[in-house]
Amino acid sequence: KSFFSAPTDYEVTETDAGDGWWIYSAAQSAAKVVEIVGGDQYTTLADAVAAANESEGVTIKMLTNYTTADNESIVFTKNATLDLNDTTLTFSDGQRYGKKLAVGTLNATTPEVTFQNGTIVFACYPDDTACGRGVNVFGTLNVACTITQTCDNPAKTGQPIFDCYGASVVNIGEGAVIESVLLTIENK
Repeated sequence: KSFFSAPTDYEVTETDAGDGWWIYSAAQSAAKVVEIVGGDQYTTLADAVAAANESEGVTIKMLTNYTTADNESIVFTKNATLDLNDTTLTFSDGQRYGKKLAVGTLNATTPEVTFQNGTIVFACYPDDTACGRGVNVFGTLNVACTITQTCDNPAKTGQPIFDCYGASVVNIGEGAVIESVLLTIENK
C-alpha cells in the first residue's frame, strides 16, 4: 500500500477497520515531566539525571507528579540538586531487586546531591511483603523535602530509607520530614 508522506510532526495510521483507508494526525509525543534548569525537558527522570551527570552542579526540576517505571533507575554521579517543585516522586514497585535511587556509585563516585521542595515516596512491594527500599548513599545527600516509606502491612518492615556506604553523609535539613513505618524524623 502506498500513500502520500505526512507532514513533519504527523503520523500516518491505517483505520481500525483495516479497510485500506489511512488517516494522519498530529503525532502524540510523551509529556515532558522534568527539566534541567536552563536546558532541555525530558519524559523520564532517568533521562534528565543521565544528562545532568555530564556536568557538575546542575539543577533538575520536576514539572509534574511522577511515578518511576519498573525498570527505571536514577543514579546521580555528579553534584546536583533535584528540585521536586512541590510535586511527588513515587517509586512504586518497592525496588525489590535493589535500590533504584542512588547518590553516587560503589567505589566510583561520591557526589553531593540535594533533594528539595516536595515529596519522595518509596511504596511497598507489590505483594505487600516489605516496605519500599530507599536511597543508596555513597556520597553526601542533603534532604530538604519529605521522604516517605509506605507499607500497608506494618508487620513487614526492615527496608532502610537510607543505605549509607563508606564515608557517606545524610544531612536532614530544616523543614525536612523523614517518615517510615517505624519512625518519623522532622527537622523544624
